[in-house]
Amino acid sequence: MQGEYRFGVVLDMPFDHAVERVTEAMRDQLLILFSDADLAVFTPGRLDRETTPCRLLGVCNPLLVRRVLEAEPSIGALLPWRVLVRMGEKRKVHVECMDPNVLLHWSDNKVVAELICETRQRLMHAMQALSRGNKSASHQGGNF
Repeated sequence: MQGEYRFGVVLDMPFDHAVERVTEAMRDQLLILFSDADLAVFTPGRLDRETTPCRLLGVCNPLLVRRVLEAEPSIGALLPWRVLVRMGEKRKVHVECMDPNVLLHWSDNKVVAELICETRQRLMHAMQALSRGNKSASHQGGNF
């Protein structure tokens, strides 16, 4: 799957383990978990139907965020970076990050561009670590 607004990996492991691995991979890149929304709780299915596991994580590096906000305060409305962890077909877990490069369409500030590039590298490294740790991982969008 390709998309100009996101990149990610597909993992072959239990959902809860995948969420733990994603959190660890982000932390290893100094991206702190600021929010964790269990979307299955907010979108309950009928009683006769199981709800598909889906978590929306908000991650960022506080020092980079502070520098971005100093350079362009209003861009903070688009933070933190979102990471979607969802159960897909054949019990595979899809991990998809919003590509920070989408913010380049809304800002021509050079400092913001540098910080977006650094954040994107951190997210890409986290996705690479996830795919290295999972033999049957496949990539979605982005260039690894």
